Amino acid sequence: MRQVFLCALLSLALFAVPAFAAQPTTPAVQSSEIKAISAKEVMALATDNKGKVVFINFFATWCPPCREEIPDLIALRKAFPADKVLFVGISLDDNAAKLQQFVRQMNVNYPVYRATGDLGEQFSITSIPHNLVFAKDGEVVANQPGMVTKADLTPFLDDLLKK
Repeated sequence: MRQVFLCALLSLALFAVPAFAAQPTTPAVQSSEIKAISAKEVMALATDNKGKVVFINFFATWCPPCREEIPDLIALRKAFPADKVLFVGISLDDNAAKLQQFVRQMNVNYPVYRATGDLGEQFSITSIPHNLVFAKDGEVVANQPGMVTKADLTPFLDDLLKK
């Protein structure tokens, strides 16, 4: 009798575990692999989102200033309405699985892509973090390396939204 009870309990546990394991750790990250994005697709993102400020952050999981900057970007994403400002992360990492894990651990709440080879040249990326900002009219208003903070970006984004 005890063996039957243990077998039933084990069977129940085996069916329950996949149901819990299937739940994503954060709604911002989908279970599918992070997609690659080209320079042409970045420009299309800006064009397709005219009327919004588009903030693109080039980063890598192994970059200490990038890791320090991301929590501020997550906070900014929460502070600015999605219909006004689009935040996008583009990673220079080669390891897609490691990137996916990093995005989940950081609870990134904006879309993240992997860079293709042409992005560095197209946007003059020589170091990271590197930020690219498009105004609501699709014009590039910032394209520069260096870490930014929430305190620095908030008035900058507010000004762009007023224009």
